[in-house]
Amino acid sequence: GRNVELGLRYTQGASSYGVVAYRNKMTNLLTFVSGNGPCPNGGPPIALASRGCYANTAQALYTGLTFTATETVGNFHLYGSLDIQNPKDVTLDRQLARRAKRHATFGADTRMGAWTLAGDVLVSALRYDNTTATSPVLPGYTLVNMSASTALSKDWKALVRVDNLTDKTYQTINTYATARRSLYVGLTWAPQ
Repeated sequence: GRNVELGLRYTQGASSYGVVAYRNKMTNLLTFVSGNGPCPNGGPPIALASRGCYANTAQALYTGLTFTATETVGNFHLYGSLDIQNPKDVTLDRQLARRAKRHATFGADTRMGAWTLAGDVLVSALRYDNTTATSPVLPGYTLVNMSASTALSKDWKALVRVDNLTDKTYQTINTYATARRSLYVGLTWAPQ
């Protein structure tokens, strides 16, 4: 692959803003191919309703912009990033499989007593499951995550996290289930 990036960043105090323009050209990008029939790599056909194998995308090109920002407002630390890209299979002149043209993350955290409270929102535009003209569309989605953590001692920290708070049903790969709302409770030990 050949990658070219040009970026600008402005920082003043706790505020930071940036933009990166990029062009990534790749040959033989590994791609997972699902469906029936022979694998593009010459493997034998499999008579199952769904199977998959790995193949190469001869020429792939990513061009785009990434915008980032962090800001402190009162007791809140705010951050975000937005990617606007064109992930393209150059040979087929189609959008690369399972790559969204737009995705973003926005979040905030704050201290409340001994606790750090945080939340973020992940947004992804639609994607296509493969590069065929009849590809299933993988709809865009928005996920909300929340967490709280506190130091129990110098070396121990407790964490509670809820991922996919709104219990959104979504897919990043056609026919593959993704986690619904999930709760994680944990202790971390990091001796200092």
